[in-house]
Amino acid sequence: VVITDQDNSFECAFTMVQKRLNIKFEHIFCAFHKMQNFKKHSRECGFNKACIEEMMLLFNIISYSRFKTEAEAALGTLISDYASKSDSLKRYITEYITPDIKRFAKYKLGNIFTAGLNTNSIGESMNHLIKRDAPNRMLSLTENRKHIIERLERHRRNILYEIVRQTQATPNVIEQSIGFILPKALRSIVQKEIDFSNLLTVSESTDSKFVVSNIENAD
Repeated sequence: VVITDQDNSFECAFTMVQKRLNIKFEHIFCAFHKMQNFKKHSRECGFNKACIEEMMLLFNIISYSRFKTEAEAALGTLISDYASKSDSLKRYITEYITPDIKRFAKYKLGNIFTAGLNTNSIGESMNHLIKRDAPNRMLSLTENRKHIIERLERHRRNILYEIVRQTQATPNVIEQSIGFILPKALRSIVQKEIDFSNLLTVSESTDSKFVVSNIENAD
C-alpha cells in the first residue's frame, strides 16, 4: 500500500513500476491533501467562511468516517446544499471527489490494510524534519543521502536525550545503541546482563580456542 497526494507523476511512476516488476499494490490518495484541495476550490467558488467551515465538516466525515451510511449522507448533503448552488463546485465534485472516493475515504478502504491510515502525515512530518535544516541549494544524490542519514541520527539522539531528561535515567550501552530507554522491568534484566558481562574476559588459548573467565575469580 502506498499513500501519496494526488500527483500525476506518482500515478505514472507507480504504473511503470508495477508493469516492470510485475507486482501490484494499492495506491491511496491522502485524505488530508484531498481536503485541502477541496477547501481551496470552495474559496475560489466564492463561498463565505461559514459555508466553507460547514463543507469542511462534511468532507471530514466523508474522509474519516468508517460508516458507509454516515459518509454517504455527508456527501449527499454536500451536493444538495452546496454543489447545487455552484456549477464549478458541482463539476469539481463530479471530476475529483466522487470518482476518487474509493481511494481516500476510510469507509471505502475496509478491505485494504493501511494500519488505520488514509493520510501521508507520517511521511510529510519526516519530510519536513529532513528539509528543515537542509542546505539552501541543489544537492547531489550522494549529498542528499548523507544529509538524510545525519539528520535522522540527530533526531534519534534528540529523542534519546529527551527521554533521559524526563526519566532522569542514564542510558546504558544497549539503550545508546537502539536510541531509547527500555521499560523499567526489561531495563533491570538487561542491566544485570551488562554488569555480568563486564566481569568477564575473553582470551585465546594456545589451541586457538576462546576462553571466557570471570574477573572476580581470576585469582
